Amino acid sequence: MDRSPEFQSKFAKLQAEYYEQLPKRLADISEDWGVLCGVSWKNIKLEQLIAKLHQLAGTGSSFGLSRLTELSADLEAELRDYLIIQSIPDEVQRNQL
Repeated sequence: MDRSPEFQSKFAKLQAEYYEQLPKRLADISEDWGVLCGVSWKNIKLEQLIAKLHQLAGTGSSFGLSRLTELSADLEAELRDYLIIQSIPDEVQRNQL
């Protein structure tokens, strides 16, 4: 990995931007989950949620948030299973997610 001051400066800027945007990204995920559970369970909304979780899973550890990566990947996999089998989780299952 490039450890030059220029690289470190650019990486620090990217990391700061990532951390700044993270609360909004998490709020969007929470809102999507609320829509799925409360209003209507639609596959298109589920696919959008899975895509957002996939992005978090792919980027979190790059910025020192390995637990975020782990949790996002786990939730993505569980939700993808529901999409594949075309099943809607019941209330107990949703609460466990």
